[in-house]
Amino acid sequence: MSKRRRSPKEIDTRSPAEVHRRLSSRWALLAMLLLALAAVVGSQWYYSRIQQRPLALWGKAPATAIVKSPVAVALLLGKARQPSKAGTIETIHMGKTQIGVIDRRMVANAPGFSHLRASLVNEASFDWEAPTDNCEPNWEYGLEFSVGDGNNTLLLFAPNCRQVQLPQSGATATLRTMDGIVKFMHEQFGEPNADPKEKRKD
Repeated sequence: MSKRRRSPKEIDTRSPAEVHRRLSSRWALLAMLLLALAAVVGSQWYYSRIQQRPLALWGKAPATAIVKSPVAVALLLGKARQPSKAGTIETIHMGKTQIGVIDRRMVANAPGFSHLRASLVNEASFDWEAPTDNCEPNWEYGLEFSVGDGNNTLLLFAPNCRQVQLPQSGATATLRTMDGIVKFMHEQFGEPNADPKEKRKD
């Protein structure tokens, strides 16, 4: 039986060099896709690693609110023992301690806030070895995060001790530095000793 002769259309007229180039292009594309996938997986692993201890400190729901809440409010605080003199607009109750809220600012879209909120769930931001019971905190500022379900997450900041606290659970930690947070709050409310006329107005 004679073999069927292939028609000209069935004959591969590509040169070996051209075949090699096409195969090389396909392998290069596959390698790029694999590298992109590896980068995504590596990035997810990295961020889960640097957020592991902060997630354990704050809890999953508060940590999620800190990072993703569309509404964030900065609070200027003061002791509420003399509310009329302090101009307190509301009061935060922490056991036997009362802290007055003197002023509030919407800050979700404020310059530098995205970096600030990310730092609060970054393991490197905290001094994990520092004790939290050897300093009397003076809570000067707060950040309130809302995701719209009525369960707001509140963080309080005491620059004198470099401490941050989640009052709803009592979780407290020491930050390596409070400079960035203090600078951000000064941008919102003005510096404590500044002329009131020079402080930011809505």
